[in-house]
Amino acid sequence: YFVMLADNHIYDIPEDDFGTLGLYEDQRNDVPYHPTPSNPISTLDRRTNGSCCTCLIANATHMFVPCGHLCICTDCKERLEDDNCPLCRVEYNSCIRAIIT
Repeated sequence: YFVMLADNHIYDIPEDDFGTLGLYEDQRNDVPYHPTPSNPISTLDRRTNGSCCTCLIANATHMFVPCGHLCICTDCKERLEDDNCPLCRVEYNSCIRAIIT
């Protein structure tokens, strides 16, 4: 498109009205790409069998109902701030101490 203004000059008006679309497309290639590992180590990967999923140190002693996860120690259970299982985030009805022999 071309526009003639009061000063008798003809000005080219780009299709995007602001002339910035091409700039952004060119700049996309200038953005550095830093890939991340496809499987970063999560907290649960470091959890040993039977250990607390919160502190990873003490043995898990409490089980959540209805999901059945035996995954938290006594100290961490006392510090829970909500009524959701720390593993699956399902709301629990009760949390019982499990006796494992």
